[in-house]
Amino acid sequence: MVQPLHLQDNLSKIPLLQKLHESARIAPELEKEQFAKQLMEQQADRMEQTQDTQESEKVRERQQKEKEKEKKRKRQILKLSEKEIEEARKEADEDDQKAGRIVDIVV
Repeated sequence: MVQPLHLQDNLSKIPLLQKLHESARIAPELEKEQFAKQLMEQQADRMEQTQDTQESEKVRERQQKEKEKEKKRKRQILKLSEKEIEEARKEADEDDQKAGRIVDIVV
């Protein structure tokens, strides 16, 4: 037969056993939730990495476009300077011819 002390001891352990039982029952669900959360975090990290890659590609494209624009500007500057030099030479030639400083003599 069960002695009163054992009965009282067993009854006092029931809330603890219920908590253990509940935690054992909930544990697989918690693991699933944690696993799902980890997957979501990994997917978010992957998305950020791919977005970074896309953004870096945009930056590279922008830098290439800026380099091309800079090259075009330099070319235009060189063309303008060549044109300016030619115009200055022509003006100098015209001024010299007007002033009579240059005499072309063919022998």
